[in-house]
Amino acid sequence: MQGGIAISFIQMKGIEINPEGDSAELQPGLTNGELVRYLWPRGKQAGLYGLLADQIQEARVVLADGESVIASQQTNPDLFWALRGAGHNFGIVTGLKYKIYDRIPEWTVFTMFFTQDKLEGVFTLTNNYLEEKDHPAELIFWHTFVRRPDLDPNSAVIVVTLIYGGGPEGLDKFAAPFRALKPAAEQQLIRAAYPDVFDFLRNNESSVAICAKGWNRHLWPNYLNSHNPTALRRVHTIFDSVTTKYPAMANMSVFALEGYSLQAVTQVPADSTATPFREYPILASPLWAYMDPSYTDDVIAASKEISETLIEGSGSSQRRAYVNTVFGDEPLPEIYGYEPWRLQKLKALKKKYDPKGRFNFYAPIDGELED
Repeated sequence: MQGGIAISFIQMKGIEINPEGDSAELQPGLTNGELVRYLWPRGKQAGLYGLLADQIQEARVVLADGESVIASQQTNPDLFWALRGAGHNFGIVTGLKYKIYDRIPEWTVFTMFFTQDKLEGVFTLTNNYLEEKDHPAELIFWHTFVRRPDLDPNSAVIVVTLIYGGGPEGLDKFAAPFRALKPAAEQQLIRAAYPDVFDFLRNNESSVAICAKGWNRHLWPNYLNSHNPTALRRVHTIFDSVTTKYPAMANMSVFALEGYSLQAVTQVPADSTATPFREYPILASPLWAYMDPSYTDDVIAASKEISETLIEGSGSSQRRAYVNTVFGDEPLPEIYGYEPWRLQKLKALKKKYDPKGRFNFYAPIDGELED
């Protein structure tokens, strides 16, 4: 790290389920996987409905002047508003009271691999699902471009992953139209425990691409309303080009489109937290992972080209980025929202709680906005 101080909470991993069973006290050193694995055998899950920020009921925060305070709807509500969407600007969170739910007892995952000639058909079909009014809250759509030389030695394949809180009979009707497109391969996880979903998808702490130390990683996130097949064809070409030029990074890098149900997300009033862009169901980003730093310039250039392609394909001139994985040089509206009132409120709260900019290392709310 350069120009900042990292504070490790790796020894602070406490979890305590409250007597009512609808919330838990969490310490800040927990990984998501540790929380999932703790709650599951106790009949609970976290993060089922709505954004993770919407699950926070109370936070203990150390401010820049060293004072430790509580932030909740009742105590320091302005700080509580800001923490949920821009929290890294305001202090160090040392504990959370967090909503938890009775677990969904079984989970099903269907993963289908398509060669690149099926790209337009895959994303047209997915758009049809996104437009349905009865899209189940328990259904998650993920799409990725990945290199699988065993399926296509020359080009990235398109992976469609359907994750469903329920048995396979509830997922079959959503998978059937994709199967009609004749995937090159398919994998299934049937009636599984929720922690096993992460292992099946290799989306956990053991993933080299996501969590291994010593790697260079770049993401460039964009929220989208729908999948534009023409734009995604261009993105696929860019991804192919980079991973062909640098084969050492090919099997560790992906382009991902995460699609989630929005029923609980949009039920939260847009002005009730600092989180913007609630109405966008898709989060798209490359995730580049590589060891050789000489790749960086090309990776950044490709990321920018992908982002510009997605924005143009969305019919908008505005980029909407995910605050947790921004590159760092984005203008504030791209990260924190385009509403003037939202940005001005964040700026005022920054002056109140961190007037000297002690928490300005990452995507800071600084003085670039006019009063």
